[in-house]
Amino acid sequence: MVIALTTLIPLCVPFERRKEAARGGATFNGEQKCWMAHRDKLDALLPFVPYRYRPDRKARGGPHFSDRAISYHLA
Repeated sequence: MVIALTTLIPLCVPFERRKEAARGGATFNGEQKCWMAHRDKLDALLPFVPYRYRPDRKARGGPHFSDRAISYHLA
């Protein structure tokens, strides 16, 4: 049995653009009341990805979030 663990990240989706986010693969988490997406499938969702989670961002020696910290926060 193979279990795939991917990291979900929260998205910033304005109410009027929720259909666009859904088409891009985002899902609404009713329990947490926010839109979520898999970290490895963000291409179509870049307009909604918070700055610190964008793939083009690099840590600059300051505090940054690891996948483990994000997973813990969302659990």
